[in-house]
Amino acid sequence: SKSRREVSSFNTELSFELTDKEVADLKRTYCAEEEEEREREEEMFKQLVLQEIEQRKSLNSEIKGMDLGQQIAYLSTKAKTIKERYSQEHSTTMEAIKENMDQLDTYLMENDRLICQVEAAEVHEEKRRQQ
Repeated sequence: SKSRREVSSFNTELSFELTDKEVADLKRTYCAEEEEEREREEEMFKQLVLQEIEQRKSLNSEIKGMDLGQQIAYLSTKAKTIKERYSQEHSTTMEAIKENMDQLDTYLMENDRLICQVEAAEVHEEKRRQQ
């Protein structure tokens, strides 16, 4: 009986090992996900560049007929508006990041609690087996 238990425990340990095929599958999946992410980032960058070009064209046509004083006043107002918008977006983003960090902390604490429960159960089971 004891030797069977040792074999069983040995098999359990082996089941945690990954086969070469499993490692290759994981690597393929990871690389595919990385490639998709790269493509998404490139597409987002292209869109940002196109957006910037359109904004500049629009701005040029908006200030074309103005004298220098009007252009300066107009651009100053536009710059203030943009700064306010980005400032608001930044603070919204920072709030979202803080919420995500808080949520992650909660998940990690719950995970630690569950690990402790499992370890306590294993210790209890081992003591019970030894009796």
